[in-house]
Amino acid sequence: MSGLPCDVARWKLLAGAGVDIVGPFEENNRAFTVFINKGDGSTQSTGFGDPFTVASRFWLGFAGPGGWGFRTSLWNFNQEQHLTAALDGFAPHGSVIFSASPLGVGVETGTVLLAPGNADIMNTAQRLTVTVLDFEATREIEAGNFFLLLSAGCRLARISQHYNVDVLNTANDFTADAETIQLRSGQRFIGAGPTVALQAWYPIIGGFSLYGTVRGSFLFGDFHQFANTSTVQAVGGTITETLGDNASFCHGAAVPMGELELGVQWSGEWGRFHPFLRTGVEAKTFFNALSGSTVQEVNGDSASLNSNLSFFGVTFQAGVNY
Repeated sequence: MSGLPCDVARWKLLAGAGVDIVGPFEENNRAFTVFINKGDGSTQSTGFGDPFTVASRFWLGFAGPGGWGFRTSLWNFNQEQHLTAALDGFAPHGSVIFSASPLGVGVETGTVLLAPGNADIMNTAQRLTVTVLDFEATREIEAGNFFLLLSAGCRLARISQHYNVDVLNTANDFTADAETIQLRSGQRFIGAGPTVALQAWYPIIGGFSLYGTVRGSFLFGDFHQFANTSTVQAVGGTITETLGDNASFCHGAAVPMGELELGVQWSGEWGRFHPFLRTGVEAKTFFNALSGSTVQEVNGDSASLNSNLSFFGVTFQAGVNY
């Protein structure tokens, strides 16, 4: 609905926008692992957090007198995080900080300059972007006090995640001696497939109503992942760059997706304008959408697991039917 239905049978223009305050929750999302060689072999892994970030949404459509219509909508999320760890030169011999190891490719502290009085610094950064675009046919149905909107069509989605690491020493001086070790990696899924949804409204008092949305999608597309390392070193002011490990992986992928939204809506009527405001809670999950970054263990082993990507939060929307 996007506002409550009109009594007069006519063509309607449906438009709206909103902001979602959501936190992404991803399995196996490590930033680095710290090992301090105290004799007990203990390690401590640190993962990127799940901070809430503002995502945007827009939709535009129309509905005819018979209840049939069309709608297109867009949802976009973009988040960047940074985490840092330091290994002091006074740390016990054999201590190390490992990065995560996408495709088994990773870096670690241990620059040639590391010594008592300085430290190796590991800077990690992650950027996650998700864009979802829908094109749907819609059907409005009145069932008693309920107003229903059925929709079916095509969903296009792009999920992109980059994980980058820089290891440097606090004593770096590229006019003399210095060393920087880098890891650059990323993964991306682009797919399209069918999507179906049911939205329902139930009036409670005045212009207020309860609303809910449930949606399921199945996306077919391509998954691509890459990782590479390099080292930049200065010796007596002479700078050289050495390429290290390099890996890439591509395959076809199928990603199911589910969404749920529940909340309260207010609808008004100003002539032919029917504005509305709504707020609610939402959850959506892309199943097996990403490859969890492996975390290297001290014994050299590593493991990789498929990773679900979920979003939970609240939504605030406004729109108009005309």
